[in-house]
Amino acid sequence: MKPPYPLGRRESQELEFEAATASNEKVARELVAMLNASGGELWLGVREEDGVAASFEHVADVDRRWGSLLDDLLSKIEPAPTNEVTRRIEHVAAGDVLVIRVQPARRPYALKKREGGRQYLLRVDDRILPMNDDQIRAAYASRPPQGRDAPDSAHEASALDERRAVRLEASPDRLWVASLALPPPDLDVQDERLQQLLTDPSSSGSRRSGRTFGWPGRKPALKRDALELGELDLRWTRIQQDGLLEFSVPARHLAGLAKEPDELDGTGILEYVIAFVRLSAAVYRPFEVERVLFDLALSGADRYHLPAYPPGTYGHGLVHERPPAYGDAAYVRTSPLAVAAQELDANPDRVGFRLVRALYQAYGLPEDRIPAAYDRKLERLTLTD
Repeated sequence: MKPPYPLGRRESQELEFEAATASNEKVARELVAMLNASGGELWLGVREEDGVAASFEHVADVDRRWGSLLDDLLSKIEPAPTNEVTRRIEHVAAGDVLVIRVQPARRPYALKKREGGRQYLLRVDDRILPMNDDQIRAAYASRPPQGRDAPDSAHEASALDERRAVRLEASPDRLWVASLALPPPDLDVQDERLQQLLTDPSSSGSRRSGRTFGWPGRKPALKRDALELGELDLRWTRIQQDGLLEFSVPARHLAGLAKEPDELDGTGILEYVIAFVRLSAAVYRPFEVERVLFDLALSGADRYHLPAYPPGTYGHGLVHERPPAYGDAAYVRTSPLAVAAQELDANPDRVGFRLVRALYQAYGLPEDRIPAAYDRKLERLTLTD
């Protein structure tokens, strides 16, 4: 047995064992408590007896399980542990075991409760205890200053904020999505590989003729520090030397194929966003990138709405109360999404789906209203030429 394997070891302040079938909610509680303490490792797929690791258990479909768990962690823990929680997979005789590493950076962390409110938990030895008011205040007081080197990438997120504001003010009523690699790669915008990726969407796994960033017959324009394809008031894509990628498309193009003139086409949104995320993954792949920030916004959200039910479903053909536009806001913006480069490279479609799901949630629509063009079991966009 390899020395790092924990069989025979006892649970401790920085070591927790969970069965392969442990619920995401139970794992999230353990990780919040570790985040508020000194961090550590949680081994998912280890059976324990009286706190001692006894045997391994196979975690079925481990990549998908991690994706599901990560989605829950980012949505149910506050602040979202975008960089503080990482994973590795150990291949043992029993199968795959998921090892989750916790490195706290912005205490205190809270677990959002189903009934509302927040719960602050602390790991003490091998137990979970609620934090008292003094412990919570002390944790807030010890938070590091936010800046360029802060773990939550506040500086980089603000750069996306500025770019989003500029783009949406210059050309309203559009879907805008951007990505930023960290640490920033030094892209050669004259590289033929980048020009090929922009020219041919199929080179990053998308359809040539689909609703993507592609412009048949056009070549990218070389700017001083960027490559651009398309026109800003139409479909437009930009790859910057510093690793910032942007894509935008007018809302009217997303409404053209929908049931009503002010109803957005959910399938079109899915394909545009996932095609962009696939492009980002392909652009960053050769570089030593650790994580990637994604941002998505829709301007004109007070004039356009998403369908209450996706096309092809029974509900879509019924007369029903139209879902509201996004209040009186000029645009809706999802929270920036930070993903590990390894996760992005393994399945860009899942990352794109998470962005689209956040947009639907902002409109108050559940995940099952997103079109079935994204296969939930395969975790892939299944549109073909």
